[in-house]
Amino acid sequence: MDSNFPLHDIVIAFELLRGSHTAATIATGVLQVLKDWNIEQYIHGITTNNSSVNDKMFSDIQKLNPVIERTHTQIRCMAHIINLAAQAIVTNLKAEATEHEAVMADELQLVSQPTISSGPSEVLRNCHRIFSNIRGSNLLCDAFVSLCQTTMMKISHPILDMRIRLNSSFKMIDRMLYLRPAITKLVASEKKLQAVQLSSADWALLERLKRILSVFVRAATRLSGSKYPTLQMQLPYYAALHKRLAILHHEEELAIDHPSIATACFESWNILNNYWTYTDAFTSQTIAMILDPRYKIHGFTQMQWEPHWITTAKRQFEAVFKAQYAISVDPTLENAGTNSLALPTSPVSFDEDDDIAFTFGVPVARIAEVVTENKQYLCEATEPHDGNVLHWWRLHAHRYPQLAKMAKDYLSIPAN
Repeated sequence: MDSNFPLHDIVIAFELLRGSHTAATIATGVLQVLKDWNIEQYIHGITTNNSSVNDKMFSDIQKLNPVIERTHTQIRCMAHIINLAAQAIVTNLKAEATEHEAVMADELQLVSQPTISSGPSEVLRNCHRIFSNIRGSNLLCDAFVSLCQTTMMKISHPILDMRIRLNSSFKMIDRMLYLRPAITKLVASEKKLQAVQLSSADWALLERLKRILSVFVRAATRLSGSKYPTLQMQLPYYAALHKRLAILHHEEELAIDHPSIATACFESWNILNNYWTYTDAFTSQTIAMILDPRYKIHGFTQMQWEPHWITTAKRQFEAVFKAQYAISVDPTLENAGTNSLALPTSPVSFDEDDDIAFTFGVPVARIAEVVTENKQYLCEATEPHDGNVLHWWRLHAHRYPQLAKMAKDYLSIPAN
């Protein structure tokens, strides 16, 4: 990120790692690249997936170079975590994608009577069977295309999900729902497919599953942006997804009609919660969130953090600012201007029809003479949620020159 605050994505090296890709080997390779570019002392975040070898790699990096502290630099890929949580739902429904779609097509040969869908598992399995047979038969594919044309639908070919891809499961369901008119007619006209015909209740269940998975897809998509900062959104998305899954698990109608989905949501909640607890020991996410003028300290209040958690986050932010960015000031003036704020009271909100939205409100700050940049920044009102973070810093960098440098460092760390 340069002085005008645009984000840049630059590849500086492809390192060939010889031998087994152990934590020590990867750590040595990473440090060599940093040394070659003489940037070891400028690293604020390293984003990786959540494999155990990467956890060990960070420990090895810190042993080899104590300047790069794990608690300040390790960023767990949020898209990977979201994918793991979403796949937990599909897996617990026992509806994972089969490795070879030919297996699904062959299975249909063994089904002589129409299957009565007993729940989400069988409904999704029948979706797999229908799509696999269309994809594996030229005759069925031609009949399907003809029906799409007859019903004035855009020809969209069937797609199957993959075990390791969240969005593929969502896309398969979404495509099935879009193609419902053509699929219904095809299944009714083809004797081979009539055994897996979907009922009205089955289609309604697919709609429900689509809404549940869409929460994860929208979050992963939003956090995968490359033209805007994303790290500061990690903790709010953790909070919103965590809350949404808890609501689904305790939803009485869902628990009665589809207890397997309610149980799957609980398993997904557990995975998300486990990774969320890992952030307690790391500082980059909280610092990045404070540096977003839409959140600052008030964002933690809206996520219903405990007061001592908020105090710790603020102290970590101030400690890093003072140690690495602040200009020396008279210590007798350092605590000036700490008047209290009128905090907003609107809770974190969730909008099913749009991206996860965080309504933080705008507090009114009392005027105070503030000496240090960080205290002045925190005393001022938060910005509206729809504001542009980088544009705000570009306009206000002259007011907070040292804090702007900190914002460049932390808001440029990718969440994925």
